[in-house]
Amino acid sequence: MNLVPAFPNWITADLAGIGGSFKASPEDFWVEELAAYEPSGTGDFLFLWVEKRDLAAGELIRILGKSLGIPQQDIGVAGLKDKVALTRQWVSVPLLNEEKLSQIDHPGIRILKTGRHNNKLKTGHLTGNRFQIRIRGTVKGQERIGSLLERIHAMGIPNAYDRQRFGRGNETLKLGWEILSGTAPRSIKPWLKRLAVSALQSGLYNTYLLGRQLGNNLHTVIPGDVMAKCPAGGMFRAPTDPDALGLEQARMDTHEITSAGPIFGWKLFAAEGMAKASEDAILTQSGLTRESFLREKRITEGTRRRNLIFPQVEVIGWEDRDVVIGFDLPSGSYATRVLGELMHSDDPAPETITDSDSNDNAEFPDT
Repeated sequence: MNLVPAFPNWITADLAGIGGSFKASPEDFWVEELAAYEPSGTGDFLFLWVEKRDLAAGELIRILGKSLGIPQQDIGVAGLKDKVALTRQWVSVPLLNEEKLSQIDHPGIRILKTGRHNNKLKTGHLTGNRFQIRIRGTVKGQERIGSLLERIHAMGIPNAYDRQRFGRGNETLKLGWEILSGTAPRSIKPWLKRLAVSALQSGLYNTYLLGRQLGNNLHTVIPGDVMAKCPAGGMFRAPTDPDALGLEQARMDTHEITSAGPIFGWKLFAAEGMAKASEDAILTQSGLTRESFLREKRITEGTRRRNLIFPQVEVIGWEDRDVVIGFDLPSGSYATRVLGELMHSDDPAPETITDSDSNDNAEFPDT
């Protein structure tokens, strides 16, 4: 297997990008979590609406645990948020005297509000994230951005995983392949095993996604495709009879549905016909089989990921050559993919997380 993850071409590749840079300061990159639910007001857990500035996600959890005198594993978050950013998100802790919150004394952390709930917050318990980002020093930005946004709104963008998913030098991805092929060292910490296997699944998905794009099938319903409603909702299989695909293609053309690619696993909701054959080919090229995922059955159920997302990017304002844009993304999608379509940079911010640790196996929990 080629263990270098593939990335789709930009949907806007034939248009001139605006260039520029971002994250000159945390305030350039503002992220607010879109919660799946609000605290109910009762229960044994305390939800904290936390604002953090220029602070890594792991540091936030460490500081909260130490300040409140609770184990880090008792702290729940729905997703990880960027370090060089101003972010807001819910964090859950076991119910405690709220006066203890005054013990959290860090310049990068503010508790904005609290609420009780009956469940611990778990990874993936969010619908998405809202972004407001300043791109500095654009090149002919006001002249070019209109055409770029028109293309993005009309065609969407490939929902690829970004580079930080795979580790430095793709080492995390490579370890995932070793684990599922049975060639990895025996003693691997559970958290690293989960991370590595997820990186492998993500790399296989990217390869699949690029294949669809190169085959001019990214916006086409293939017989037997698994389809998903947009921006959220359940899945179903498209007909295997090419003559019966017209209705589903019309729904895809209006962004009501999109095809959903494989996050391979032993419980994956299977495609049929031509679509299944193309997915099977990805596994064959990787040197793995569907049975390979049974080696780590607890963490490799598998799921589906929408192949296209349709962010409605809004220009909030200009200041000389700087532009501020805003948009929402579903959980697990990357703001850097949107920025890349505008800036035409292959790696606009390698340290960006943008909620990459959403629970992939929970994207379609009904399967």
